[in-house]
Amino acid sequence: MHSRQLEIYRELKSALARGSPAVMATVIASRRAIEVGAKALWVADSGAFWWTADFPSQWCEWTKERCVAKPGQGRQRVVIQSPGDDPGFRVAFEFFAPAPRLIIAGAGHIAQPTHWFAARLGFAVTVIDDRPDFANRERFPHAAQVICDDFGPGLAQAGVDDDCAVVVITRGHRHDLEVLAALFHVRPWYLGMIGSRRRVLTVLEQLKERGAPQDFLDRIYAPIGLDIGAETPEEIALAIVAEIICVMRGGTGGHLRWRPGKGESIDAPLAR
Repeated sequence: MHSRQLEIYRELKSALARGSPAVMATVIASRRAIEVGAKALWVADSGAFWWTADFPSQWCEWTKERCVAKPGQGRQRVVIQSPGDDPGFRVAFEFFAPAPRLIIAGAGHIAQPTHWFAARLGFAVTVIDDRPDFANRERFPHAAQVICDDFGPGLAQAGVDDDCAVVVITRGHRHDLEVLAALFHVRPWYLGMIGSRRRVLTVLEQLKERGAPQDFLDRIYAPIGLDIGAETPEEIALAIVAEIICVMRGGTGGHLRWRPGKGESIDAPLAR
């Protein structure tokens, strides 16, 4: 590996350490063998674009334009494209992003398995609670961060933004209100709250009285989780994390079960 490629990998490592998405472009097919394996890198926070000497200069701008577009395509990992006028030239674009963040407000018995499932799926988990006996490393060994503080200051310390998922599983609706009121003007891509329908309705009505915008209320997944008939804390946690994944990936949450209809072949391709 020559020095320019090492420099590109160092820049990628630095970007991810800062929390910036980045896109790596690698030539995987070319009429000129020397160009295969050539690399380019675009880093989101700085807008910088690097490329190796063997990367074909005539395709640098084309590659850069597609690198810039990749972070807006969700969490898609690899896309292979060719310029329209040179199908023999192919580039693999790989999107790198920091671990998705999950903030769990509440450190009770459902929070523990929720943090475990989420961490196993690659989330950087932050747990917030105002009780030292609950918000500690012994109970949440897989969390990236455990904050023992009141929920408002704790959320500020966690740095909630639109790149987070937030789960509200506190010990009472008073604390639910505290958490949600602190998020009126934040847009996490997922916001879910646990509770019975009666508790959810009570909280939503009180949020309205506090001036919560309607679009904020409409974005809350409550009661939280997919309907899997969950009963135990572990099953409820699984339902919560499954819903987060469903929202993140754009799934339906429905069954994948399939049976051939009349006249259908079992070898026919499935429509998705």
